[in-house]
Amino acid sequence: MAYLSLYFDVSDKNVFILGTGEVACRRANSFLDKNANVVLAGDSLNSEILDKGARLVKIHTNIDDDE
Repeated sequence: MAYLSLYFDVSDKNVFILGTGEVACRRANSFLDKNANVVLAGDSLNSEILDKGARLVKIHTNIDDDE
């Protein structure tokens, strides 16, 4: 597997994260700690992330096996 490290100054930059699971929250924390503006899209978000200044765009997913 090839790895590529990128270093960006993300302070005051807008960051969009699709999903609100464990990995997404971990990434959001990393960006928030660097003073980025973070928006996550998902169905719910823990209060720790919201208290740090992240915003949540609610999306609902209804997956039926019949479709």
